[in-house]
Order: sequence, then structure tokens, then C-alpha cells
Amino acid sequence: MDIVFRNSKQLPLATSLTARKFGMDNIRVPESAQLSSKLCMAILRHDNSEVKEFIRQGALIDYQDEPDGWTPLIYSIYYGNRHAREILFSLDADINLTDFANRTALMFAAIAGDSGLLKELLQRGAKADATDHQGKTALDFAREYRREECVKFLENITK
Repeated sequence: MDIVFRNSKQLPLATSLTARKFGMDNIRVPESAQLSSKLCMAILRHDNSEVKEFIRQGALIDYQDEPDGWTPLIYSIYYGNRHAREILFSLDADINLTDFANRTALMFAAIAGDSGLLKELLQRGAKADATDHQGKTALDFAREYRREECVKFLENITK
């Protein structure tokens, strides 16, 4: 069974839940979808050969996917695709580009509990004091998701 996303306005949470139920390999986007949306779904599936191909074809690395504004970098962090993330870093993806709720890659790294990635994003120029539409920072997300190592790291850099 193939599951079609993005043009049906499904949220990433729905994508994630369906992926767990039906398997990542069954997630695809319609042929009519934008190339950059296809890039995001390839990142989600960890299909890095397809990631490279979509970028070669001209997919935008600083694209904001509908309906939530997630960028390819945010997808790579949320879905743990380190290889895609390295590709995006090598192409100078905008690490401070937000989704439509003003959440940054740094905030998603805090949610994921990846203190090494937090450090790397900060070294690349991520803004630790950036806030989402509710006024939350990466530190607030680390606290909310009980990512203690990230909390300690972010507390030390914000002092």
C-alpha cells in the first residue's frame, strides 16, 4: 500500500505515525508535487541517493514545505537522517530558517536531544536566543522534552 503525503495537507506527526504503521518505504509524494517536497520526503525515508538526485535536479535546500513550513534541514533533524543533514550543511543550508511557527533547526535538535548537533549548529551560526511564535527558545524545548544533557549545554552557553 502506497501512502501519499504533502498534497493532502497531512502534518508531519501524521506522516510519522503512518510511516510507523506502513513503513517508511511506502511513503511517497505524487508525481505532480514540487521537487523540493519530494526532497523532504526522501529525507524522511532516509533515501539519500534520491536526496542527492533531487538536489542535482534543482530542489531548493532552503524550501519551506506545506503545510507546516518544515525545511529539509528540519526534516533531517526530526527524522534522524544524519547523512542528509551533512549534505545540507555542505551546501550551506540556512540553519536559522524557521518553520511557519518560527521554530528553528536548533529547537528541533533540542527536542531530539542531540547535544552534539546543538554544538555544531551553534558553531555554524545558529541563534540560541531565537524564539518561536510562543516565545520558546531551544532551551525551553530541551526542558519541555526533558533532554537534560541539552538543558545543561544550553544553560552553559546562555549564561
